[in-house]
Amino acid sequence: MMKLTVFLVVSFCLNVQATVTAQRLSLHVNKQPIKEVLLEIKSKTGYDFLFNHNILKGAKPVTIDLKNASLREVLDACLKGQALDYEIEESTVLIKRSTSHPTSIEVGQSRSLKGRISSSSGESLADVTVRNLTSGFVTASNQDGWFEIPEVNIKDEISFSRIGYAPYKITVANYNEIHIVLSPEDQDLDEVVVVGYGTQRRESVTGSVAQINSKEIMRAPVGNITNMITGKLPGLISRQGGGEPGNDQSTMYIRGASSFASSNAPVVIVDGVRRSFTQIDPEEIESISILKDASAAAVYGLQAAAGVILVTTKKGRSLKPSVRFNHSSQLTENTMFPEFLNGPEYAYWYNKARMINGKEPLFSNTDIRKIIEGDPEGKWGNTNWVDELFRIGRTSHSGVSVEGKNDKISYYFYGGYYNQDGNVKNINFDRYNLRSNVEIRATDNLKVQIGVGGRKSQKVAPTFSTEKNTWNNVFQQAMRAHPYLPKEYDGYPVGNITNGPVVSPISALEDSGFRRNYNDNFQSNLRLDFDMPFITKGLSSFVMGSYDYLGSYAKAFQTPYLIAQGIVDQTGLKYQIRDSSVGSQTKLAENMSRSGETSLQGALNYNRTFGQHTFSGLVLYEQFQTIGNKFSISTQGLDFTELPELDFASELTPGDGAFSGSSSIVPSAGLVGRLNYDYAAKYLLEISGRYDASYKFSKDRRWALFPAVSVGWRISEEDFFRNALPFVNNLKLRGSVGKLGNDSGVKAYTFLSTMAIASDDPSVVIGGVPQNAYKTSALNNPDLSWETVNIYNVGLEANLWNNLLGFEIDAFYKVTDNILETQGGTFAPSMGGYFPSVINTGKTDNRGFEFGINHHHHVGAFNYGVQFNMSYYKNRYLSVRDSPNTPDHLKRNGRPLGEKHGLVALGLFQTDEEAQNWPSIFGGNKAGDIKYLDVNGDGKLTYADDRMWIGHSNMPQLLSALTFFGEYKGFDFSVMLQGAAQAEYALSGYYPEIGYDNTEFTTAFFQLGNAPKYLVENMWTPENRDAKYPRLSDIKVQNNKWASTMWIVDGSYLRVKTAQVGYNFSKSWVKRLGMQNLRLNVSGANLFTWTEFKYLDPEAPDVSNGFYPQQRVYSLGVDVKF
Repeated sequence: MMKLTVFLVVSFCLNVQATVTAQRLSLHVNKQPIKEVLLEIKSKTGYDFLFNHNILKGAKPVTIDLKNASLREVLDACLKGQALDYEIEESTVLIKRSTSHPTSIEVGQSRSLKGRISSSSGESLADVTVRNLTSGFVTASNQDGWFEIPEVNIKDEISFSRIGYAPYKITVANYNEIHIVLSPEDQDLDEVVVVGYGTQRRESVTGSVAQINSKEIMRAPVGNITNMITGKLPGLISRQGGGEPGNDQSTMYIRGASSFASSNAPVVIVDGVRRSFTQIDPEEIESISILKDASAAAVYGLQAAAGVILVTTKKGRSLKPSVRFNHSSQLTENTMFPEFLNGPEYAYWYNKARMINGKEPLFSNTDIRKIIEGDPEGKWGNTNWVDELFRIGRTSHSGVSVEGKNDKISYYFYGGYYNQDGNVKNINFDRYNLRSNVEIRATDNLKVQIGVGGRKSQKVAPTFSTEKNTWNNVFQQAMRAHPYLPKEYDGYPVGNITNGPVVSPISALEDSGFRRNYNDNFQSNLRLDFDMPFITKGLSSFVMGSYDYLGSYAKAFQTPYLIAQGIVDQTGLKYQIRDSSVGSQTKLAENMSRSGETSLQGALNYNRTFGQHTFSGLVLYEQFQTIGNKFSISTQGLDFTELPELDFASELTPGDGAFSGSSSIVPSAGLVGRLNYDYAAKYLLEISGRYDASYKFSKDRRWALFPAVSVGWRISEEDFFRNALPFVNNLKLRGSVGKLGNDSGVKAYTFLSTMAIASDDPSVVIGGVPQNAYKTSALNNPDLSWETVNIYNVGLEANLWNNLLGFEIDAFYKVTDNILETQGGTFAPSMGGYFPSVINTGKTDNRGFEFGINHHHHVGAFNYGVQFNMSYYKNRYLSVRDSPNTPDHLKRNGRPLGEKHGLVALGLFQTDEEAQNWPSIFGGNKAGDIKYLDVNGDGKLTYADDRMWIGHSNMPQLLSALTFFGEYKGFDFSVMLQGAAQAEYALSGYYPEIGYDNTEFTTAFFQLGNAPKYLVENMWTPENRDAKYPRLSDIKVQNNKWASTMWIVDGSYLRVKTAQVGYNFSKSWVKRLGMQNLRLNVSGANLFTWTEFKYLDPEAPDVSNGFYPQQRVYSLGVDVKF
């Protein structure tokens, strides 16, 4: 594949000669508005057109009939007799006002003003319009940026303007030569927004859509794309739960969670096809849009209830072939992680805990002296196991792209490599990315687009898991290892017993074997766009097909090894050589899966203007299908650890699940319709919908219609408004309502009765032969239906003072109905389970708002911008089935989704008498134990009846981000502060199928392990009665283990999410080195965090057994363009 890519790149670079005169086209228009003519030229040539809508007002209609003409000939004919001119720069046409005076410098005037104009990067700017607003004189700068204005008076106002740059004004104070610096204008007045199955000009969008481009994305160290867009899109709620290489992506919701049975993850569309984007190289991406309301997302119908993320990859834009290379090297470390006791501290606090409980100290003074000073026998040590686990991680990223464009073809090729060498030893991730986008103008009416993407990745980790809910994972082992032990004893790695398995963190990383995961991904799509003016003007069509392949293979090899288990008692420290917790058997497991996804789209588009009426429409059919299969096998008894192959295994591992396999076919189809109407660029209407089908429902309920309607009013285009408030460039009010669907929570074939084997053993003997029996495992439910979502949205957008200030605000209300719920407790046991297990009865709602404001300006040569956005949502249950025995105050109706419940801690008992006279669940409370509220006032304390709602969901309800960025000559910088509020997590971890219980973060010496310093130093002791945490103990105290307000942590935070400083070297200097651009940058992510609980990252999960911490990143990068 690499050889083919190189061949194509070389071929294109040698053969493509991009010149403006080579652009040939035919155009026939009769009295058409000039704006529509320019957009038609854009569609025929692929050139980008930039213009200010104000300069087109008053332009005469265009009538021309040209065949096989050059682009310049067509533009000359269009602008003939108009007060307009044009400029072609690479693949962009700038439309500007024509100048009434020549560009040459007029000399010899007695009261003239001279000066030079340059860009913020130091380049001289030609063709800048220079206007004396007092006298009306107009000229333009010459090729070297110089200008001269005759007959200038003191206090005259002079303006400087050029398309693509922010306008600038001065008041004449003297006749000294001046230097004017213009800054690039980031606000494209004809900005295109990617929407479902197409694009729209932002001014015409009536739905709730947010979009960022590649420049905004790359203001951060290169990493997982989901982390790089955090805080940059209003309405996108994200949370990074960990920092493990290859698995450090953020969980993302659009406007929060709305369902308690189906997925709340948005649908992701990459280049028009449903695909994952978490492992796409960020350098491949041109823009990302999120569709937030029903009118924007309705065209995706199925599963679009949670919103849609649209990802568009890069295409060739440069007229001249260009090659770009970028590289970054990064250092990573934990953002936060508790400090655990060292050897002497452990001995001190453990002895103290025993003495509080009336026991003799375990560690003698002699033992402690050996821990501190060193033990000649090598038995005692002082090992910081957490520090031994973590180190400085290293990440690198490199990419090469080649792109070019002419009148017939545009191309973009990219290859990237990304490596994460984690800050935990032997946990690494490698990824290779390839991307190719080629667009061919085959004829005047036919355009062909070919897109190919590839990705190959490998992740390596030790046998022991790194997942937060996995028992005995490497992080749990480091927190439970005893620090008074050395790393090795008598040549063996050292470990210690706990109330669970033996722990030995270093050997768990180095000696336990490996887990290797390989993923191969191939993506392809072919699209044909065909204009059909021979049928009617404005009619076009496209057909697109795609095929994606995803293959994964995993291999886990577990190797037995011996450890020296340290055992301390009153007589001292002894060692026992024993098997590690992996046991004595060598084990090998392998699994493989593959899937192929095909999709097909066929569409008709119509776009035409009749006077002040503009109509556009889309009719589309789409179908896709995923076919996949998988299998796995687990074996043991390999004689050679050097040959971890299945051929050498002696047997399957005992028990169920030693081998398995399955296959699946997932089809879907839908019809899409969209109609847009625009009157005089003031009044906007969009009607859209999708008629979708899901195989998960019976034939009578398989198809469903998801419609939406939206309207917009561009108030700023009204004459009365423009005259009253001329400083308002754009003001648009919009609103929408629509219905979406979700089937992700429905299991396949639930509408059918299913059968399962009655027992692993034969159930009946027929003809003397034992036979297995099958029984009905689930009753059919033909009435099962879609989860439906109705969304109401209203929004306001504005740009003021020539786009110096802009803001956008959206408010929404979302009702989710027909949510699946189980109904097992609804019927009497005598029914024998003869009823459907799930039905559509649940209901929730969700409301909130998003707000964004931006400011762009310059002070002399300093160009700067400020952006702020805020997103807030609040959801609740409206109808949910609770157990019949649930107390009224614990019923979920009216409560937020994801809310935590537990006991209410009133504080700590200060005396044994107080403890014994207060209700207790287990009895035997003592001074220093937690005092709980008797919620129902019955004089008894039970976990079932005395719980309350005590904490918010982990996912924040409020997110905000403030970004500063600027440029000064060759320097640029950006800083983003990101914050979250109304989120809480529990230090008492949540164990699946068990519930909340103690963890290392709530109980000292939990499961006979170590303890974090913050805990023991703030626990109640007879000398520390004003303590924050319950009493110090060497054993588990049952009363203090319950989930309660004592262990709920405020997850609100403010952090420096990203920061970047860059320098672009002077173009005149880099050209001497054969380069076009050279940029160096330093950047960072998660640099500083302010939060209530300073020992864990505020985005930490509800911890149970430890987790891979979030990472702080420091990056150095270089970017070269040839």
